[in-house]
Amino acid sequence: MERRLGNRSYLLFKFPWILYEFMIFGFVGLLIETSYVYFVTGKWTIRGALGFGLPIIHIYGFGALIVVYFLGRFSRFPVLFFVVSASFMTLVELIGSYIEDMFGRPRSWNYYDKPFNFEGRICLSTSLGWGALAFLFFFLMYPEIRKLIKKVPRKVMVYSTCALTIYILFITVLKYLM
Repeated sequence: MERRLGNRSYLLFKFPWILYEFMIFGFVGLLIETSYVYFVTGKWTIRGALGFGLPIIHIYGFGALIVVYFLGRFSRFPVLFFVVSASFMTLVELIGSYIEDMFGRPRSWNYYDKPFNFEGRICLSTSLGWGALAFLFFFLMYPEIRKLIKKVPRKVMVYSTCALTIYILFITVLKYLM
């Protein structure tokens, strides 16, 4: 059925799947980030949430979607996949920091104390971490996440996607415009 749909219809058909991926990726990102910060600082903190009870870090959700849908084509060449993923995710982090500045939000991260940083927004060690995370995510975690999402009935996915979309848009407007 998917192949017979036009481009617009195909995107509408895929949207529930992509939103489910975004939510799971953002939740996994929250777990990774929270665990990493605990390991480094010894302090237990919840590192982010889109708002009002959604336990996700949205930049991880967007970043993982980029890895899956755009950078996955490099997966046949593991070293190239690592380098491209590290570079692209660093660019996402850099742009994300400017977006936070643009909306007058305090920056969620600061790398001034790290060597090889740019304006405290990005740094080499974190870039290498993004490459490693993308690699582990794409080859180990994503296949299992796909299996999990395939178990969700299509009707449940469509209805819950409609509700989540409205909720996310509402929360995003509240968070960034108020």
